[in-house]
Amino acid sequence: MMLSKNTGDKKSKFDYGESIRISKEAPEKYHPAEIGFICGMIDIDSEEAALAYDCIGSDWLYTVELLDGSSLQIPEKYLKKDDDK
Repeated sequence: MMLSKNTGDKKSKFDYGESIRISKEAPEKYHPAEIGFICGMIDIDSEEAALAYDCIGSDWLYTVELLDGSSLQIPEKYLKKDDDK
């Protein structure tokens, strides 16, 4: 399984420290509609890794810290910029 850190080869949609909102359509395990901050990212560069991390349709897996201090890994397809709207 191939995973790689953000090396600049592919541009991620979000950057470190950026405020995000988890999509309302995200599975319950990803805490839909909650706000968090990007604290890590992994470039998903194989089908095996995409399947293992529920990243079908996403190129990036992000580590997100929620406002309660907990963190989890969430595929990019379930994240959007938090613009307070």
